[in-house]
Amino acid sequence: VGTTVAGTGGDITFSVNPAATTTYNVLATVVATTCSVEMTDKSTVTVNALPAQKVVSDPSTCVGTAVNITLTGSVTGVSYQLRLDSDDSNVGAAVVGTGGDITFSVNPASTTTYNVLATVVATTCSLEMSDKSAVTVNTLPALPTVSAIEYCQNVSATALTATALANHTLQWYGTNSTGGTASTTAPTPVTTAVGATSYYVSQKNNITGCEGARATITVTVNALPALPTVSNIGYCINEAATALTATALANHILQWYGTNSTGGTASATA
Repeated sequence: VGTTVAGTGGDITFSVNPAATTTYNVLATVVATTCSVEMTDKSTVTVNALPAQKVVSDPSTCVGTAVNITLTGSVTGVSYQLRLDSDDSNVGAAVVGTGGDITFSVNPASTTTYNVLATVVATTCSLEMSDKSAVTVNTLPALPTVSAIEYCQNVSATALTATALANHTLQWYGTNSTGGTASTTAPTPVTTAVGATSYYVSQKNNITGCEGARATITVTVNALPALPTVSNIGYCINEAATALTATALANHILQWYGTNSTGGTASATA
């Protein structure tokens, strides 16, 4: 096996690469006399099996959301180490095989490829799995387009509106800035109380399922003006009358309704 190695007075080595466990002997020969003897001590080279190849998943996720890579059919007694494929650096701790599927949790900032190094714990024989995991990281949608709204107190309000990107669906959260349960139905503001209320809406990508941050819609309910100041007026029959008068608050405009206590059309002319 190989070429003869001359003695050096020290240790010498023979390089072998058997496919299976193999026993070797050494024939020693005195060069000057050609006298030979086979060494009684033999060398048994034990060849341990490499870990079996396994398949890993190629999951997708959204920026900032962790995702699991699944290795199918792990083997008991084999340790599986997830690594960055770019430089083979370890990602997290090794996971010992269970005989079933195992998972590795990752949260990459961008699309990343991983590999798995399998090691038989008893023999330390290792093999990089040929199947690699490509984790796709999808970007989050931008904020939907929204506008603030104002109502007068007790006026009937309509459902809020926002504009989503193409292939995106609005996600309404009512007055919840965080948490809450999303709805695809827009809420209708309540106008019974004076003040400002914030409503929140995001948008979800229909293809990737990624949901962006929540935009704020501020709904302001303004108080109704007080009654204008008026005075009753008396006239004699057939006496020439003048236009009615009333005093409005600053920055307010009088609205005249003639003899209509309800309904009718307002006019700025008395």
